[in-house]
Amino acid sequence: MTGLVDSDLEQARRESPGALDADLVVALARRAVADLGMPPPVSPVLMASMRGVSRVEEADMPWAGCLMADDGELVIRLRASDVPGRKRFTAFHEIMHTFMPGFAVVPQYRCDPQYPDDDQEPSSKPAVEELCDLGAAEMLLPRAEFLADMTGSAPTISLASTLAIRYEASLEAAGRRVVDLHHRPAMLIVLEVAAKPSAPREEPRLRVQLVHAHGGWPFIPRHKSVPEGSPLARPLAGEPVNRTCTLDGIADVPLQDVHVGAVFAPYTDRTGVEHPRVVAMISRAGGEGRGHAG
Repeated sequence: MTGLVDSDLEQARRESPGALDADLVVALARRAVADLGMPPPVSPVLMASMRGVSRVEEADMPWAGCLMADDGELVIRLRASDVPGRKRFTAFHEIMHTFMPGFAVVPQYRCDPQYPDDDQEPSSKPAVEELCDLGAAEMLLPRAEFLADMTGSAPTISLASTLAIRYEASLEAAGRRVVDLHHRPAMLIVLEVAAKPSAPREEPRLRVQLVHAHGGWPFIPRHKSVPEGSPLARPLAGEPVNRTCTLDGIADVPLQDVHVGAVFAPYTDRTGVEHPRVVAMISRAGGEGRGHAG
């Protein structure tokens, strides 16, 4: 994997002129999983070895992950404080860098100090990081197997939780994949108790941190606060939500007749501080448990 040779992505571009890089990267990741011949959950250690990486190790560092050269060997380092599911995604993300242009010429750190955290919106990430995220999702949550495991189920937070365990992934990663691959419109919302960035001294409230949607949903702004009494706030009091209702106060128009599933999912950041968080899945009501994936 050294010398002046084309990267896997560059070779794929020649073989499929005009194809989108995103499609090529997913195909490369899918082929790598097939070549490994391992059913899910796929081992990032074995995948890394197949890609010429000598070892995967953990370290106390500000970045989620790095791919680096150490005494002539390629090493992936993962942030020790992250939860296992997130480490697995990060490991696959770093593995995907071995497919990218320039890697074979200059193996080096694959963590830019300008981007110390990987919780950014996709639009704020460099293009190569977005491509590596796409490939990592395919390795962590292989499409064919994931679709098969969704068959007969509606897009709910319960389904996402079950698949997160099945694939040893984070709830958020599994939820995103459900939204992307399920045939029914769905929306993943991640909320956190936080102050509004424009008013940091105000009392923290439950606010929208991430929206990942498919299927014609109203716009929900980031940092939008959730009204008191909203089903989305109930998990903070230890009450998981699984109901059909009208959801008010998070979009310009009420979300009528939707199925809402929400759970309390706190996380601990790299400084050791625990953050109260709610992860919710919203879908059009009707047929919960009787849907099918496609």
